[in-house]
Amino acid sequence: MSPAKVEVNDAVVQCLLRDQRPDLADLPLVRVANGWDNATFRLGDDLAVRLPRRTEAVPLILHEQRYLPGIALRSPVAVPGAVHAGRPTPDFPWTWSIVSTNHPLPRGG
Repeated sequence: MSPAKVEVNDAVVQCLLRDQRPDLADLPLVRVANGWDNATFRLGDDLAVRLPRRTEAVPLILHEQRYLPGIALRSPVAVPGAVHAGRPTPDFPWTWSIVSTNHPLPRGG
């Protein structure tokens, strides 16, 4: 497995939020995980920001953005809802996500 290629820190996340979601940029931001593939930050009370840390993790974020809504429709359990599909910028080279932690996508029946 290859090591992380990008160090994701609070400053990077704040730049992305100010650029793409200024309505959320003033919410408190706290790193909660720095995993092998992704860094995860708590944003306010009910959001999470997930950013890939290495090239191999980018398809995982893209798959989540594409397939989670359909999975939620068929799932008997709650699935985190997508709030924003982030775009690459000069500050961060890959797609990233903001998801709701308290208001998941509706479950399927």
